Amino acid sequence: MSETWQQTKRAAAARFGPWIRPVLAAVARRAWGPDVVVVDFADVPAWRAYLALGRSSAAGYRYLELGVVATIDPSGELVALQVDNGEDFLALVDTSPSGLERGLTHLLSLGRRERHYAEPPFVPQARPDRAGAALGWLVRWLHRVRGSR
Repeated sequence: MSETWQQTKRAAAARFGPWIRPVLAAVARRAWGPDVVVVDFADVPAWRAYLALGRSSAAGYRYLELGVVATIDPSGELVALQVDNGEDFLALVDTSPSGLERGLTHLLSLGRRERHYAEPPFVPQARPDRAGAALGWLVRWLHRVRGSR
């Protein structure tokens, strides 16, 4: 694959991700709750939302997932969006945020499609909001401990 095509795909991910990612996250969190993780795949360009369901010895890692792939033309213009839940997929010609939301919502209406992986499909990152909250708690605790001496 040419470097120019890779650059075009990365540029498309940077251009369309700022509106695709929040729509995907909002739809997935509305259905599954706040623990959804959204992962970017800029080389494709694609985005996937995952909800970890746990691990079982027989099935490995269990997840719910919802994904979006941007289909672009050679100049980097958005032609269609492909949405999937790991099993079912739709090609959307309505590439607006509301069209994306409708497509993702339709996939969720088909029922839960639990996916199983031998290894986690992504490397979990520390969430800044939770890390910041933990750090704030630690700083307050240290001030209390030092202040009581």
